[in-house]
Amino acid sequence: MFTKRLPGFKNLTYTARLKRLKLPSLELRRLYNDLKCYKILFAYVDVSSDEFFAPSPAVHTRGHPYKLFKKHSTIRSRQTFFSERVINVWNYLPYDVVCFNSLNAFKRSIERVDFNFFYNVTSLVHSYIVITVLSRPNFRAIVSALWCLLDVFHSFVLVFYHVTA
Repeated sequence: MFTKRLPGFKNLTYTARLKRLKLPSLELRRLYNDLKCYKILFAYVDVSSDEFFAPSPAVHTRGHPYKLFKKHSTIRSRQTFFSERVINVWNYLPYDVVCFNSLNAFKRSIERVDFNFFYNVTSLVHSYIVITVLSRPNFRAIVSALWCLLDVFHSFVLVFYHVTA
């Protein structure tokens, strides 16, 4: 919303403002911040990685050798925890693109990874919710739309987990 206050940006769409300013979207910035789990996994911070993550028990996996195990959770709110939400993105990182040698090399290399698969699904669901709530502006419509979002996200996580496992 800050970019709307810049001269000449008031009537531009969010994506147009981002392109003009050469900025990544908020969703992409959140993904990059989630990938700071690198600091936890490689002991750059004084936090035990065992408190958040467990290494994948699979010895022969596609991709990088630092894959994490995703525990099955039936509680919907648990899926939004940092330690749960970052695992799919982390396991998706391609070994040939991402450099795990140092923190700075890692930060530079994740900028070359295409994360559209993760944050475009969220945008589509968000658009559906906005349309649903605007077309039927009552509490029941809002609750219904939020449950739809949770169901779609849960399905997306399960499908992605089965594809990558």
